[in-house]
Amino acid sequence: MVNFFEHQKTIGIVGTGSDANKFIEAANELGYYTHQLIPSGAESVVPSKADHLHQGSLSDLAIQESFLMESDYLVYFDFSVCSTELVDAEKSLVIPQGEELLAIAQDRSLQKAFYESIGVNIAPYEIIVTEEDIVNALPSLGYPAVLRKNMVQEEEELDSYFIYEEADIKEASELLKYGPAVLESWIVSEHQLAITAVKSKNGEIQLYPIVKKHYQNERLSKISPFEMDETELMSEIKKAAELIVGNIAFVGVVSIEFIISPAQALYLGQIHPYPNSISRYSEGNPLYSSLEAHLRAISSLPLVKINPEELNFSYHPLYADQHEAIEKAVLEKNEGLFYFSPAVKEGKIDLDDKIGYYLTTENDWTL
Repeated sequence: MVNFFEHQKTIGIVGTGSDANKFIEAANELGYYTHQLIPSGAESVVPSKADHLHQGSLSDLAIQESFLMESDYLVYFDFSVCSTELVDAEKSLVIPQGEELLAIAQDRSLQKAFYESIGVNIAPYEIIVTEEDIVNALPSLGYPAVLRKNMVQEEEELDSYFIYEEADIKEASELLKYGPAVLESWIVSEHQLAITAVKSKNGEIQLYPIVKKHYQNERLSKISPFEMDETELMSEIKKAAELIVGNIAFVGVVSIEFIISPAQALYLGQIHPYPNSISRYSEGNPLYSSLEAHLRAISSLPLVKINPEELNFSYHPLYADQHEAIEKAVLEKNEGLFYFSPAVKEGKIDLDDKIGYYLTTENDWTL
């Protein structure tokens, strides 16, 4: 392989989802060589656009001799790799996101301990190992409470139980067969918010606009720009994000979720350690997209200064059971951007599947 440009390196990408595939497209466009690692036997309806596809895991000797040795950087776009595997992999190549970020994002108890160590507000919680632990914790946590697997699963997997009364404990304890869990008080939310940040190799931090998550029929329906009169609260969100990002050793893009209670109290939520649906609205302006920022950060290229005024797009996930309304919108809309998963052409979808998304500056748009 001959490099025509100095920046022309090989990026190894771990992950099989749409986030990984769109990153591969962005990396290819900027002249990088791309190698993708997917689990053995994994079936994907999305053909890989990477220059080379590897199947296996980072613990496989063959993968260590091919995927790792042939890559200059490694980035992860799902949780198919664990943080401990990255410790050994760092001996072979550069992992800008690092293992600390993945560990905090994957392990709920570690994440909560990290939040406590830097003094940010979280919902009261207890680590649960047995059914008796649930019984003992509920008097202090109160009802309702939610029991979640300690290890974070992929977005679509069921990994939690709500406990509304004592009768729910037995069923919720079934979750413990997967290992330790986290039981936390359920915080009633007035707003579910998120903010995305990019951090460069030299420690520069840039924040994207604050966005709000909307739900309809118990599933995500929209992510839109968020503004409120409580400027102090908005400032608190930005300060918390900078504190979190500044206290984790990593380079790249992360998204952080927040809950605002009816009493205007701010609680920290999940960390997402790579560009995902929360930051996808930024693709409406490719110059400032989180994928572009992530690629630039991990490869030590200069970051583009984010202009919040040009990131006023809303992200609308599209589901297969909305096909009639989607078809009508595609035929009528001459603004905005529709994106459909290649799975649609393959016909390998169920009615409740997410099949694409729509980006628009019409923040009140709905199907």
